[in-house]
Amino acid sequence: MVRRLSHLGFIGFLGLRLAGCASSHQGNDMLAGTDESALDLGVATSALTAIDAPIPAAMVQAMLASREETSCKTRTVDANNPNVVHVQLRGCTGRFGRHTIDGEVVITFSKNDDGTLRADHQSVGLTVDGNDATRTGRADISFNGDTRHLVWHGTKSGTNDRGEAISAVADHTIDVSKATGCSVLNGTSTVTRPGHVVSSTLDAITSCVLPDGAHGCPTGEVRSTVEGHDMSITKTFDGSATAIITITKPKHSVTRDVAMNCVPRTP
Repeated sequence: MVRRLSHLGFIGFLGLRLAGCASSHQGNDMLAGTDESALDLGVATSALTAIDAPIPAAMVQAMLASREETSCKTRTVDANNPNVVHVQLRGCTGRFGRHTIDGEVVITFSKNDDGTLRADHQSVGLTVDGNDATRTGRADISFNGDTRHLVWHGTKSGTNDRGEAISAVADHTIDVSKATGCSVLNGTSTVTRPGHVVSSTLDAITSCVLPDGAHGCPTGEVRSTVEGHDMSITKTFDGSATAIITITKPKHSVTRDVAMNCVPRTP
């Protein structure tokens, strides 16, 4: 049996379905971060496509020139190191409009021994939905013709509205096309909160940066399982401004439409 619910609030919906005593914030905590990558907090897609070689200082200058999300992001070069860029975030909501992020991410670019470009990310004074948070990550970037290939490992920690500790680990590969400005993300994410561990697989999450710096709506799928629960969660993106969440349990499944902050693809 499949039930479809109208848009009444994604957070409360997941909290009610996962356990009778679950809080209204539980779904937000458990799925938080499954869509976030290096392209959401730090490295700009347009900057990756603006340079053709792994030169740290050139990448910094491309970051400064990026028009991507300039309404909520300010990028400045470090006063003492031309290979470091400071990204100030003011009310940024990312590609999916699900969280509000404030604070700073410092990105240090360097060149690896194998010739790839390295981007180390470290947050400073970061908050997510008003709660203190920490983000660290490393992206190793290779340049293959018109493709920029990123290998990303990121960690995050913080608290939710109830003061519970939340942590996550993500391992992604991201391929960015210079010709189209589109990125394809694959990988895994594990989100942990007291009493729950959610493991997710991200399959071909594809989105594009538009000429004005806005994000096009994605396609792809995120599949999640919850440790200790006989259930699965699937988040499907179809290029529209609505994601479809499906929770499947042994005797029934429930689907939910969730609005996103992105530009829908034209037919």
